[in-house]
Amino acid sequence: MGNREYKTSEEVKQRAEEAIGHSFKEIFGLAQKFQQENGLKQKHGKGDIGQAYEEGWFNYACNEDAEPDFKEADIELKVTPYKRNKDNTLSAKERLVLNIINYMEEYKNTFFTSHFWYKNNKIQIIWY
Repeated sequence: MGNREYKTSEEVKQRAEEAIGHSFKEIFGLAQKFQQENGLKQKHGKGDIGQAYEEGWFNYACNEDAEPDFKEADIELKVTPYKRNKDNTLSAKERLVLNIINYMEEYKNTFFTSHFWYKNNKIQIIWY
């Protein structure tokens, strides 16, 4: 099966919107199938929902590369939970990590030449 390429931000956005209404059970089932077909290991614990969306929904093997998840479209994918407060407003359920900063090197760059900007200048967030 292999990785599916998303060449534009619109393709990524459209596929993300198609996930609306699909259960976690379904997403995890698709991820398990993708992992078996591609000889990948399932992640357990923190990040497993994000991995399930990458591999099961977007058909893209989760990796630790220093590039955006969808390189051709220049989009980083983040999957994060939200909660409904007592006053019916929404807030983040947990912090969202955008990047790990290499403090020994990153200070040499401007914001717009930094690794953070390279990887996160366009983000597709899936809230659940």
